[in-house]
Amino acid sequence: MESSLVHGQKVLVNRTAYLLFSPGRGDVVVFKAGGTHTYIKRIVAVPGDTVQIIDGYLYINGEQEQGDYEKMADAGLLATEVTLGENEYVVLGDNRNNSEDSRVSSVGVVEKSQISGRVWLALPYGGSKMKPL
Repeated sequence: MESSLVHGQKVLVNRTAYLLFSPGRGDVVVFKAGGTHTYIKRIVAVPGDTVQIIDGYLYINGEQEQGDYEKMADAGLLATEVTLGENEYVVLGDNRNNSEDSRVSSVGVVEKSQISGRVWLALPYGGSKMKPL
């Protein structure tokens, strides 16, 4: 899958998006992990889901994820099945083999309280055009 964003690209974030509604699968969100680093990643699993990476492919609730995703070289923390609790999310980068995401301990499972908002617009950068996410 082609990445939605490139490193250094500026985005507009809707910080009120999740006041009434919960984040959903496929949303690109901004969050702080460990209280220090700010990340922008895509939600791939939501509360109640079971998640595991088997042979480089993501499985959600026992079903292999559909889409044009590159096989992941490292399953990290998701090598074993994880069941998400209330207000817990799994996030992955679109460039999965070059992403610090829920597979690493510095990020892990993301709590809803860590999410700052939903990315809704990527500004032009390096020849790219402005695009909604």
